[in-house]
Amino acid sequence: MLLASIALLLSAVCTNKTNETAKLFWGGQNFCIFLLFYSNFLFYPPYWIFFVNFADTMDRLTYILLIMLLAASCSTGEKKTEDVSAGTGSAPADTTPASEPVPALNDIESINEYMYGGPDSARYADGIIPAIMAADSAYAIRLMNSGYGRFIIVDKHTMTVTLYDSLGSTVRQYKMACAKNYGTKHAKADSRTPEGFFSVKGIYDSTDWLFTDDDSHTSKVKGQFGPRFIRIRIPTTSQIGIHGTAAPWSIGRRASHGCIRVTNENILELVELVDSGMPVIINPGLRDICANITEGYDIPWIDTDGRLTAKVERLRRQIEEEDRLRADSIAMAKMAMADSVPALADSAAVIRVDAPADTVETPAQTVATDSAKSLPDTVATRQEDINRQIVE
Repeated sequence: MLLASIALLLSAVCTNKTNETAKLFWGGQNFCIFLLFYSNFLFYPPYWIFFVNFADTMDRLTYILLIMLLAASCSTGEKKTEDVSAGTGSAPADTTPASEPVPALNDIESINEYMYGGPDSARYADGIIPAIMAADSAYAIRLMNSGYGRFIIVDKHTMTVTLYDSLGSTVRQYKMACAKNYGTKHAKADSRTPEGFFSVKGIYDSTDWLFTDDDSHTSKVKGQFGPRFIRIRIPTTSQIGIHGTAAPWSIGRRASHGCIRVTNENILELVELVDSGMPVIINPGLRDICANITEGYDIPWIDTDGRLTAKVERLRRQIEEEDRLRADSIAMAKMAMADSVPALADSAAVIRVDAPADTVETPAQTVATDSAKSLPDTVATRQEDINRQIVE
């Protein structure tokens, strides 16, 4: 039993690689040796320790070694804490560094040199980072200097949530659902998913959360956010995140009030790979881009599948043509109004004397009113017309 205890103790010590545990072990060993000799000197004469009471001493030594083994085993195990805080708790700290130290990359030239001048140039070229650089240099600079080894793209074009490594290679990809309305978010309760460059604010256990709709009505049914909620740090709102769902049939559709839904199985896997502070890019789809252009918002978009660029160019040409036709219609209406005023000047003076002044409508006013009514309201109908023609 003594030899077995010694072997197990040595095995536990050898498998422990931390300095703190080694200090604990050797400190405990010295204390146990002192305890052994003190106990023998207290109860037996010193010269009898290893002769008269040899068997009893070995039994005591065995017990002490077993105690040391238990202490070493407890100190070698590392307790893994879940990177999930309570819904009202604080967000986890930013603790995930990039896989390799990255030099300061402040412009596209330095990023290109870093990407294509090293051993991983082929992986960079095959990844998503070149598309990000083509979309927006500010995105690329922020991403390359983020200090994290992974990042997320929520893509409203392909309806996917994709986790990438620092080289832009896909680590995980999940189908998703997002907001029912198109375009980036402008106001509370507009049922839009915000677009842009953001980061993870925290990871929360949302098992018991209740859903409150835009009219402040709170559902009593738990589980509508799934088991986990990855809150996204967005300047204008704190309510948007990636979470599970109680409606898995909605995945792949525009169905939410603004959040990004994935299946419960997917969110449980994703939270194990995500850290607070990690970059999150929410990318618009074609109809979102159309809404942004129409509303005057310039949101960068990333061609994640190699087909979005051609579609956006067709969309831009269509909008430009509509703007040109609208401008021509307005110009022609103004010319018609200008030509009709001199010809109607004489008839405008012929007014019934007995008619009230505020009820008389001159021919010039009639022409102007009819011309205004004949102009199509292209501003109001442009979104509907384009949406009917787009096949995304």
